[in-house]
Amino acid sequence: FLYLEVRTIPRYKLLFKEASRRLSDALSETLMSKELRQSEERFRTFSEQTMLGIGLIQDDRITFANQAFCDLFEVSIEELLSMPPKGFMRFVHPDDRAFVSMQVQKKQRNQSGAVGTYEWRAITATGRVRWVEIHSKTIHIGGGFADLICLLDVSKIHKTGQDLQSLVEERTAALKKKTMELEDAYDQLSRLDRMKSMFLTSVAHDLRTPLTSVLGYVQLIRKDLEKVYQDRKEDRAATRILSNLEIVSSEARRLNGLFDVFMDLTAIHEGSAKWKDVPVDPVSILSGVSDSFRYRDQYSDAVRFEVNIPEKLPLLHLDPKRLVQVVSVLLDNAFRHTAEGVVSLAASAEGGHFVLTVSDTGSGIPAADLAKVFEPFHQVDTGDTLNRTDKGPGLGLTLCRQIVEHYGGVMEIDSIEGKGATFIVRIPLPGEAS
Repeated sequence: FLYLEVRTIPRYKLLFKEASRRLSDALSETLMSKELRQSEERFRTFSEQTMLGIGLIQDDRITFANQAFCDLFEVSIEELLSMPPKGFMRFVHPDDRAFVSMQVQKKQRNQSGAVGTYEWRAITATGRVRWVEIHSKTIHIGGGFADLICLLDVSKIHKTGQDLQSLVEERTAALKKKTMELEDAYDQLSRLDRMKSMFLTSVAHDLRTPLTSVLGYVQLIRKDLEKVYQDRKEDRAATRILSNLEIVSSEARRLNGLFDVFMDLTAIHEGSAKWKDVPVDPVSILSGVSDSFRYRDQYSDAVRFEVNIPEKLPLLHLDPKRLVQVVSVLLDNAFRHTAEGVVSLAASAEGGHFVLTVSDTGSGIPAADLAKVFEPFHQVDTGDTLNRTDKGPGLGLTLCRQIVEHYGGVMEIDSIEGKGATFIVRIPLPGEAS
């Protein structure tokens, strides 16, 4: 009896210990199953409420899919889960099937080089084509690897992109067509411009010869008449004839000057102008031009001419004829637009530049015309409808700017309508940077 007691007590303890372990394992398994069921319930609740299509592919079969996943392919959950291995590939567009199949296989085998995110075309059970974006990764479940995928329908985004691309292509084609039309129009305008220049140049050449003859004969007639009527200076008829001849002579010289301006502009534009640059004393040039304007009777006697030229200025290297043209045009404009007041001419050397300033107290230039005064044939409207004698052809200032820019200079203008205008010319001195 004592022997049995000694032997049996340890055995019962062992049985109790084993029973306790098994009970504990069973209880733990029960608790884990409960937690697993709760986790699964939470996952299903989340997956059914999300807009993403969530599915699980393992052993080439779809083992889980939420409702959004099924709606994407327009198929029921039961049909998806009952498909044979790789049966789901019928929902993949034939052009994308090889790539998608390769990615699914890599994910199920946990192979490297798999693409996690990409887009492909799905074909629904009703035959509609949809663009979907897939986000997938390999997970370990049930003792093996599986492909957990999330799908998002991006068909509208693709349609918007295609519409935008079509619109861009359409606009690009229209722009290309317009560009070609503009290029053709530009070529035609350039051709017409060349024809116009050739025509006007030819006309100017043809008219200049007879005009020179007219001017010469007018001067001869005037001299002859002055001899005939030298003793009859009070004769009104003689006075009228001589006055008319002076008008003819003056207009002929003006017309000849217009031809010169036009010919110069054409030559500069075509690059055929001749520039006879030599060292020039600007003081001598300005003094000569200013003296010629002091005695011109075509300008108003109510205008005072002020000249402020220093006794000495640095030499310029340019064509003296061009400098005379610039100064003459600016002074002529100032006098023609000033009925009374002051016209002034000034010159100086400042900051490595020869600076020429011509200002007046005349009609001025409207603000809207300031940016256009150097354009060919532009006419400034002073608002005076009764007096149009101050209207020029609109080429003088254009020629001035072309000449000044040829020598690396600039022309500036400052004007207030009704209070006059100031033109400033800046030309770099020899050896100075433009």
